[in-house]
Amino acid sequence: MRIISDCNFHLPVTPDGVDLQTPEHKALLDHAIDVEFNICKHDVEATLAAAVQRANALGLANANFMILDSDFAKRLDEFGANLKLQDGHYITVLIDPLDSNAEQHIASAKKYGISGIKFHPYLQKITREQYTRVQALAVIAAQCGMWVAVDCSYGTDRLYDINGVELCAFVLKNGFSGRLLALHFGGPKVLDVMSLMAQHQNIYADLSLSLSYWKGSSVWQDLHFSMMRVGYGRFIFGSDQPFIEFQQALADLDIFAAEYGLSTHQLTAILHDNFNSFLGK
Repeated sequence: MRIISDCNFHLPVTPDGVDLQTPEHKALLDHAIDVEFNICKHDVEATLAAAVQRANALGLANANFMILDSDFAKRLDEFGANLKLQDGHYITVLIDPLDSNAEQHIASAKKYGISGIKFHPYLQKITREQYTRVQALAVIAAQCGMWVAVDCSYGTDRLYDINGVELCAFVLKNGFSGRLLALHFGGPKVLDVMSLMAQHQNIYADLSLSLSYWKGSSVWQDLHFSMMRVGYGRFIFGSDQPFIEFQQALADLDIFAAEYGLSTHQLTAILHDNFNSFLGK
């Protein structure tokens, strides 16, 4: 039996085996998106409990639960006391860099046992004018012992003026020394992420979403090249469930491993050991 950790596990739960990317499941997708971005309008405790139950049913050794409603961080005094996490379970919360009280929200997150903060450039419309503010907040989070995750997916009609990989480069260039997780490994920008990884040992790359989305394209070849160039030790499995169905994400990683001849040791590292390393275990 394989040991699997998932560094990008979202809270909405859908029926087993449902592919939210197909047109017939649009209603389920719309509901999942509503829960994802507006969790404070739903039952936070019940939603988290359902996600934990799903992670346990999948037998995950570690799971990092993503919360993408920035109001959650602002209302932690309301919700925080009910966050009951078991060993191997972690929460990363979205922080609004334009909020003048963001520093206090990070402190509250630490107080209630939350492990990381996240910035989502597309969702939050983070442009270069906000990079200095993001960098300052990232340093504060690191000083609290928390990691920082940046969405590095690639796409939309703002792909030339909003860029998570560029944000990662700015944060690192300006002295950030904490743990940095480049979510979705940059997609077609994976070689840029690799270049950052070559220079900075504190940045890790999450494989969720992009591995499945870009299957069949040259992105896979570039991803494998990146792994060979900087080593496999900082590439981490993530599913992005339910937006990419968990078993599909796992199957796509197995296909990638077979196509590019990854060893059992390398695949084991990606599935579990590298997340342990990221956690400092």
